Amino acid sequence: MAYKYSVGERKFGDIKAQDDANGDTLIDFGEDCIILCTGGQDRIKISGSNGDITFNNAFTFPTTDGNTNQVLTTDGQGNLSFQAVATGDGANPPGGSNRQVQFNDNGSFAGISGITVDEGGTLTLGAITLPNTDGAYGQVLKTDGSGSLSWQDESGGSSSDIENGTWTPGLEHSYSLQYTAIGRYQKVGNQVTVWYKFNVGSANSGATEEMKLTGLPYQASTPGIWSTGPQPQGLSYACTTQVRNGESVIRFMDQTQTSSKQISNFANEGAVRGSITYWVG
Repeated sequence: MAYKYSVGERKFGDIKAQDDANGDTLIDFGEDCIILCTGGQDRIKISGSNGDITFNNAFTFPTTDGNTNQVLTTDGQGNLSFQAVATGDGANPPGGSNRQVQFNDNGSFAGISGITVDEGGTLTLGAITLPNTDGAYGQVLKTDGSGSLSWQDESGGSSSDIENGTWTPGLEHSYSLQYTAIGRYQKVGNQVTVWYKFNVGSANSGATEEMKLTGLPYQASTPGIWSTGPQPQGLSYACTTQVRNGESVIRFMDQTQTSSKQISNFANEGAVRGSITYWVG
């Protein structure tokens, strides 16, 4: 999958686990909050405005620390707060298993089996384990499909997998384009997307050869599937583009992809702009 980068704000949708067949384990970026969901249920919600953390839509952590040796207690209405440990007959030892988060279970402590924290600060929410350190700027949380989330580059690979550059569009049969032709490309793995701008010019109005734009930065893979592009901009008639296996030219075809356009068809059309994506070996 290719990503296009731009300067400024980036917006992302929800993050879902690739191997989650039901599509109900995800990170939901809501209005002023982030919600972690498993099994279609909200497990943890972090408020962006005040830092509140809510678990299972049942109880909310305080946003400030308590005093030394105080413990978290609940009012039974979903609000946790730091309180001094009860003594004597009212003392409540921790419940549940080691590392489980505690909650009020009818006046006694109990452990939540789906939420655990280890000594290193690693938080596990059901089947999902969050990293205990921050990532680099611009990185996103991704799952390994086995419940572990980690910070990774948005492209899913290293920056060496992405190549940006320019190319010079031209014509076959010793014909020349009018004015300066412009070409740009981005290669991500084995996928190349090219952009072009050219003007055939009235001097080529008698050219009956096939319209092919030469100079592509990479030759299309072979064997493989022919790549087709959208209608170029600046034309007064319907036209599509095509890159064939083993070639490094863009062919200009009719809408059925069966008949080639001639160079003369473009002679009086002015500047033509477009793009096409194809695969390389």
